[in-house]
Amino acid sequence: MKIFFLSIIMSASLVAGPFVYVADTTSNSITPVNITTNSAETDIAVGTFPVTLAITHDNATAYVVNNNSNDVSPVDLITHSVGTAISVGLSPSGIAITPDGTTAYVTNTGSLTVTPIDIATNTTGTDISLPNGPFAIAITPDGSTAYVTNIGSNSVTPIDLATSTPGTDITVGNFPVAIAIDAGGNFAYVVNNDSNSVSIIDLSHSTVAATISVGSSPVAIALTPDGTLAYVANQDSNTVTPINLLTNTTLMDIVITGSPSGVAISPDGTTAYVTNNTANSITPIDIATNSAGTPIMVASGPLGIAVTPPTLPPSHFVGRVKKEIYCTGKHQGLVLTTSWVESPAVDVVLYRIYKKGCVVDEVLTGFPLTFTTCVSKAQKAKNYSVTALSANNIESDPVAIVIV
Repeated sequence: MKIFFLSIIMSASLVAGPFVYVADTTSNSITPVNITTNSAETDIAVGTFPVTLAITHDNATAYVVNNNSNDVSPVDLITHSVGTAISVGLSPSGIAITPDGTTAYVTNTGSLTVTPIDIATNTTGTDISLPNGPFAIAITPDGSTAYVTNIGSNSVTPIDLATSTPGTDITVGNFPVAIAIDAGGNFAYVVNNDSNSVSIIDLSHSTVAATISVGSSPVAIALTPDGTLAYVANQDSNTVTPINLLTNTTLMDIVITGSPSGVAISPDGTTAYVTNNTANSITPIDIATNSAGTPIMVASGPLGIAVTPPTLPPSHFVGRVKKEIYCTGKHQGLVLTTSWVESPAVDVVLYRIYKKGCVVDEVLTGFPLTFTTCVSKAQKAKNYSVTALSANNIESDPVAIVIV
C-alpha cells in the first residue's frame, strides 16, 4: 500500500541539532530522537494519524498535522506538553511556516483548502480554496509565495501570501506528493509519485526546467543547505536517490529497507535522516559517503520528519573603543566595550564571544549582554563575533561586530 502524506517544508531550514522529531501515524504520537546519542526519547501523544510536522524557527513549538482527526497539535518543545488542538479542514496533509515565523499554512486534501494559522494565537484565518486536491506545500525564502502540489490535477499552484490569491497552475508529473524550495528561492523540486520522477520548476518563469527519474513511488525530498544535493525517498523500491543539483543527475541509489517515507537533512549538510514506515525506525545517511548507518527505533508507522532548526542569532553586536587607564602595557590603554540584542529564540541559555574563531568569553542569559576587553590596536576590535547557544546545545550563526 502506498503511503503519502509527506510534504518536506523546510528545504534549507533543516539544520544540525541534537533532535529530530518523527510523526508516528499508527501510534498517534511524535518521537523525539536525540541524534547525538542516536536514541529515541519518550513519545508525545498528539492527534489521530499524524503525518507530518513543522518546527517554528525559534525552536519553541512543533506543529503536528493529524490527518484523521482533522486538526493540528501544537507541541511545546521545551516541556514536551501538547496544547489545544487547532481544527483545520478535512484530511490535512502538509504544513509550512513562513520565514518570519508568524503563520503556518496547512493543506487540507479532503476539503480542497489551505488553512492559515496565526502562530501567536494558534487561531485559524480564512481558508484559501484550491479545487484540485492540495497536498504538499513549501514557502519561498522571502515569504512572498507558497507553492502547493495538487494530486487531483498533477500541478503546482502558487499562492500570493500577501493577498491569499492563487495564481496559474504549473503542470508537473503524476500525483505530486512533496515539494522543496532551494535557499535562493530559484527552484522548486516536486516529487511525482506515479511518474517516479522529480520535476524542477524554474520559479522565475513558472515553468518546468527539467525532469529527473528516480526510484519507484517517491514520496519525499529534502535539500542540503548548500543547495548541491537533494535526497528523495522511494517507498516501493526501498531506496533513497541522491540528486546532484548542479548537474541535475542522479547518483547511485542508497538501499534503505522498511519503506522509506520521509527525509530531512542536518543543517551542516553531513547527515540525512530517513523514516522507515514499515520498520518503525529512522536511518541516518552519511552524506559524504552516501552510506546508511544503523537504524534508530521509534514508534509505529513513522512518516514525516523534521530536524530542530538552528538557534536564531542575536543582533546588533556593537563595539566601542576608547582609552582607559587600566588597559596598559601592550594594550596601549585601549578598551573594547560591546553589547548586543538578545536572540528571539526562547531556549537560549548563553552567548559566546569569539575572537578569530576562538571562544574568549560566555555570558549567561539573564545577565547584562555586554563584554569588555583590552585591545592593542583599534583595528583588532573587528576580530570579535557573538553567537547564541540553546539549551539543546544548538549554536546560532555568528554575528560580526560593528565598531561605532
